[in-house]
Amino acid sequence: MNELIRIIDADTNRACEGMRVLSDVARFVLNNASLAERAGALRRAIRDIASAKMGLGEQHLLDARNVDGDPDKDTTGERARSRGRLVDTVAASARRTQEALRSLEEFSAPLFGDAAAEYARLRFECYNLHAEIALALREKLKLDLLDFDLYLVVGSQDVPDEERLFEVVMGALKGGVGAVQLREKVGTKRRLLEIARRMRDVVKQAGAAFIVNDHVDVAAACDADGVHLGQDDLPLNEAKKMLPLSMIIGVSTHDLMQALAAQQGGADYINIGPIYATATKEIPRDPLGVKAFAGIAKHVRIPFTVMGGINEENVRNLVLAGAERIAVVSAIAADPDPAAATERLLQVIRTTKGERARSLST
Repeated sequence: MNELIRIIDADTNRACEGMRVLSDVARFVLNNASLAERAGALRRAIRDIASAKMGLGEQHLLDARNVDGDPDKDTTGERARSRGRLVDTVAASARRTQEALRSLEEFSAPLFGDAAAEYARLRFECYNLHAEIALALREKLKLDLLDFDLYLVVGSQDVPDEERLFEVVMGALKGGVGAVQLREKVGTKRRLLEIARRMRDVVKQAGAAFIVNDHVDVAAACDADGVHLGQDDLPLNEAKKMLPLSMIIGVSTHDLMQALAAQQGGADYINIGPIYATATKEIPRDPLGVKAFAGIAKHVRIPFTVMGGINEENVRNLVLAGAERIAVVSAIAADPDPAAATERLLQVIRTTKGERARSLST
């Protein structure tokens, strides 16, 4: 009997620890009182079963506890450190609770049928709660990734020297750019992956979002935050099948029909452009202009970036017309001082946003 009580004690603690992580994420990350309360109630219900259904009080569990004799204890933190992303931590914590509840269900069944049935019920509650928290967390993290004013799009076709390319990226990050897209049009896929992994480390260390253009496989392999697809790339619905739900997917759009199609198809954001004439695209397109952009933007209900020939001189009119996230190539990459160029652009963007907000409030 002592071995059974030891199992009940250990698995109860594991299940409650997992639910505490979910509760903290719901409370402090998602600011969702309802999900936090459900997680707390589930944790308390798990804790109470031993006493209510089996007559095992706290002292019974403490007397059977033998932490030093547990060959599977992890006191190094290696399991937690191996997870990395918050969504992975949530998944691991939910899985810990579910597995512990399954063990409690199996071991209590021969002697305590009512307890086993309650453990089973709570296990299914945990499945549902995990799904809801994971979905809410993914959506929040995606929105957090898209919370930027300025987006650098760059590759070796823009800056042929690799070391200079990274100088440009690091300068832009120092200047305050919030996202970097690696748009690589030359070289092998293997080489692209090498560059992507190196660039991801630089970008993520700065706390910005890292996006890979076109190549869904490379984006997944280098653990990017997302991928950006052109109209001739892999279709959005196919890319969604291949990528983790935590990764964002952007789509380039050039007219209202394409914008609405991407929005309806589940894109996390779209790019609208080119706004002004640009020489950085392989297939030239007629620029939309500010008026056409504004006509498209009023129908878009998801985050969007704008791109194409944008610089310090013309960005103000674009922001006044409703642009929130500005994507540039040459305005930063072609400047001798990328950090200073980034700072100047951000100053114009943020000042103009302030003007726009004041005009709307009067």
